[in-house]
Amino acid sequence: MDEAAALAAYQDYIQDLSRTLKAQFTVSTKPIRIIGIEGPSASGKSTAAAIMAEELNALHVKLDSFFQQQKDWPQFNPDRDTGYSSIRYDDAAQCIAAFNNNQPVTFPKYSWQNDLFYDHTLSEDPSSYDFMVIEGTRLLHPQMQDKLDYRILILSDLSSQIETVRNREGSVYNPQKWENDKGWFAQQEHFYREQFDITQAGHIDLIITGRGIAHVGQMKRQGLYI
Repeated sequence: MDEAAALAAYQDYIQDLSRTLKAQFTVSTKPIRIIGIEGPSASGKSTAAAIMAEELNALHVKLDSFFQQQKDWPQFNPDRDTGYSSIRYDDAAQCIAAFNNNQPVTFPKYSWQNDLFYDHTLSEDPSSYDFMVIEGTRLLHPQMQDKLDYRILILSDLSSQIETVRNREGSVYNPQKWENDKGWFAQQEHFYREQFDITQAGHIDLIITGRGIAHVGQMKRQGLYI
């Protein structure tokens, strides 16, 4: 299957999933509004979230908005890095709480390319939406578990991730930032292979795999079948 056909099939799958979830949520005895999507960079999280936002009339929030600036990240050390220290989870949890309480949802907009937050914040009226979809790498932090009503984990192989990021960033792509032994891909690989413990990540409702699977070994050791 070529790239275009694979993307079309993925989009069709997410559309069908969205419609299924909407039907289930309509008859559910427990109100479900907050959908979380976890996965490494360029695994298909944002594509899935954008489709679900359209199909479900959902507010799409990126965990990027709650990252510290990269200059403030601790030095990566595979022997002690928890993988969570670069994200302001308190602010993300407050954003979800505001949505659930039908209060204005405000969050900054972050630019990965420039490593800066824009001067303005985004403000959304929850009454305009039926759901929230929040997506990002390292979303399934223990602090977030009781905030998410439905949890999706999306995985893909490293070569596909690198290709996607190169195409996405184009001329501003910086191999040193992404591909060196302390770059973002190395940190992600270490996190998902060594530190992401599904048994501590709460109940995961759905696992979606992409073209090839880099992290299947860890998942099978935790008793999940992909």
